[in-house]
Amino acid sequence: MNTHVRASCCLAAALLLSGVVACGSDSPTQPSLGPSIVLSLSAGSVEVIQGDSVTVTATITRGGGFDGAVSLSVTGAPSGVTVPAVTIDAGATVGTIAIEAAGTAEPETSSLAVEASGTGVTAESQSLSVVVLRSAGAPNLISIEADGNLVITDYVLDEVVRFDPVTGERTIVSDSATGSGPAFWGPQGIAVEADGNLVVADPLLDAVVRIDPITGDRTIVSDASTGSGAPFGAPLAIAVEADGNLVVTDRKSVLRVDPVTGDRTILSDRDTGVGLGLFGASTDIAVEADGNLLVTNESSVQRIHPVTGDRMIVSSPGTSLAFPTGVAVETSGDVVVTDGDLNAVIRVDPITGDRTILSDANTGTGPALHGPSGITIEADGNLVVTHPGALIRVDPLTGDRTIVASN
Repeated sequence: MNTHVRASCCLAAALLLSGVVACGSDSPTQPSLGPSIVLSLSAGSVEVIQGDSVTVTATITRGGGFDGAVSLSVTGAPSGVTVPAVTIDAGATVGTIAIEAAGTAEPETSSLAVEASGTGVTAESQSLSVVVLRSAGAPNLISIEADGNLVITDYVLDEVVRFDPVTGERTIVSDSATGSGPAFWGPQGIAVEADGNLVVADPLLDAVVRIDPITGDRTIVSDASTGSGAPFGAPLAIAVEADGNLVVTDRKSVLRVDPVTGDRTILSDRDTGVGLGLFGASTDIAVEADGNLLVTNESSVQRIHPVTGDRMIVSSPGTSLAFPTGVAVETSGDVVVTDGDLNAVIRVDPITGDRTILSDANTGTGPALHGPSGITIEADGNLVVTHPGALIRVDPLTGDRTIVASN
């Protein structure tokens, strides 16, 4: 046998022997797995408005015998954006990361790194994109036009703005540079008349102003010099009754205003109408299907009889109600209010006054509510809420929130 053949036979025998030995062993040797962490985030990208905050849920999966606490730290946040560290205790798997944008934070997109670490385990990292959105002005109360467009007042920028409900496109309807007539000083309440004209309550101007929806021209409907009757005490909110009359809240009463002459009649105050409820800081007003009026203020949701002015408390602060701000009536007759203290949208039974949280930090998904004020109802039943720097649509069934428009 030559050398080459002998070497081949020896190699084959070695391989065969190796196989026999392997087959005779109990099991193949496996590499041992060390302690580990797997990190996942509920979103890879979030938007936050200047002066607001948003949260992301972090979920960890422990392995390799690791069962300790996990620290979450975030790096890469731009100036004006803060993200406090979070600790997920041993035995827990979920933590909430809060991303806060100061009012001075620059509108920009940043890539942040979220790192999960623990004692004796290799850290795990995930990226998170944060988009800071500009907050312009202070959208206050809101109404809806016949074509579905949304109109709001902005009492900081002294303007009335129209938003496309689909694209969120923003158009100034009336301000110091758009339309003629007396300038706004601090518009708050807004409503739409049957002919499409807009009516606005301006407490600093102490007047009700009508706006041409096309030209933006402004005309005084009622003030100290227009119309007779009881003077306004800083009109705050406004609604249109079925017969076209205007109902206006101010700091002391509810008044009815003739839309043609501007004459004012006290409908309900401490001396007109009976029942509980004083009218300090009335924030919004709506008309029910039967003509009764609903008013929100710092103390309650109240119903006012449109003829006698008698008042009754529909729902007062307690569980699930703290400071009702905006009010609207669903087609079912249920009442929906925004709550500026609870940062929530609440549904109120119009008969019992029972309250149900419809959307807040724990109900529904999407951008957090922060100081919601006005509320209106779209034709499909969705709710739209004014929010600092944004309009937010709320699903009436799930409470989920989506941004309609932001600045």
